[in-house]
Amino acid sequence: MRICMLAFAHDALDGRIFLREARLLARAGHAVRVVGRGRALHSFRSFEQDGIRLVVLPRRPASMALRLMTDPLMFAWFLVVAMVRGGRAAVYHCHEYQSLLAGWLVARMRGARVVYDCHEFQPETFGFQCASLGRALYEPARRCFERFERFVNRRVDAAMVAHEGLLDRFRRDCGLVVVFPNYPSLDLADRKAPPPADLARKMERKTVLLFSGYIDPLRGVDNILRVLAPLKKLKPDAHLLLVGECADDYRAELRRLGARLGVADDVTFAGRFNEDQLAGFLKLGKLGMLLLDSDYPWHRYSEGTKFFQYAAAGLPVVVSRLPIYERLSAEGGNGLVVDPRVPDEVARQIAALLGDPDRMSRMASAGKEAFVSRWNLAAIEGRLLELYGKLER
Repeated sequence: MRICMLAFAHDALDGRIFLREARLLARAGHAVRVVGRGRALHSFRSFEQDGIRLVVLPRRPASMALRLMTDPLMFAWFLVVAMVRGGRAAVYHCHEYQSLLAGWLVARMRGARVVYDCHEFQPETFGFQCASLGRALYEPARRCFERFERFVNRRVDAAMVAHEGLLDRFRRDCGLVVVFPNYPSLDLADRKAPPPADLARKMERKTVLLFSGYIDPLRGVDNILRVLAPLKKLKPDAHLLLVGECADDYRAELRRLGARLGVADDVTFAGRFNEDQLAGFLKLGKLGMLLLDSDYPWHRYSEGTKFFQYAAAGLPVVVSRLPIYERLSAEGGNGLVVDPRVPDEVARQIAALLGDPDRMSRMASAGKEAFVSRWNLAAIEGRLLELYGKLER
């Protein structure tokens, strides 16, 4: 089948979209194109990689205000590119609600099928984004988007959801729904990629708390900084390594918070990475950090990819006391469940864990075993292929 993957907001080489789904479908014999974002505002190019044609558009601005102003024009361009450069696909596989709208319009004109690949709890996330303009906007925006999501779900041929928590929501309106978690590739556990030499030298003789992934106000990085301050009194060599893309204004905000807490010199921003570099960065960590806030409803059920990446690297994971991470920690035996609202207590728990090498070793081994046996792409890839087999038939 000819498949066109559309990603209005995601990088064309995004770990889930390209490295997992597109390559898996290409290996199964499908002709795959990906239309998505690039890594710079000026990029617009087309090239082939791993047998997949990639059409790369300029990335969206980091500022929410600029996005609101420029998104209508960028969407119009995206729609035209999807129609002209996406090829005459039999299936349009859409990764966000913007690309879903574009894919649905193109599919209607061409008699093609549509798959909606929902990575997140979109109504809640959209409500939060609108709430940045005024807190009272959260609930009206969430309800409005929920109605939109139900409307489009009745008009797609299949849906893929990243979390079990989304399954019932989508089953109400869509007849074919598959749960496809954000698991990393199995080979992540065995990759030999070295960490950057200059960063490795800087992290020598430090107890590195590692955070990997996109860095924004929703990811709980501020909670980690608040824990780092009391932890430094118990473990003077503790250091926070942040690996991932971060907007300049939010990086400055985190630096100001670090300065107020007295840990500004104990935080390193390593910058953006690609999937092939990830294993090297993970080798630098002693603990993986995932201290999400309970204020955001979707955090109670959403499985963060970094939890499984930490498990693959054999890192014990410090996680917030949220239902999903309590369950995963119990299943994998690799999580230290804490309440980030009491940073002094969290610091004591982390210090006690770091001071117990046997416990650290048991958690590392248990997490890696759970990753190799079930928390990896190879364990679920049949779900994606089965879905496309049904669409093909």
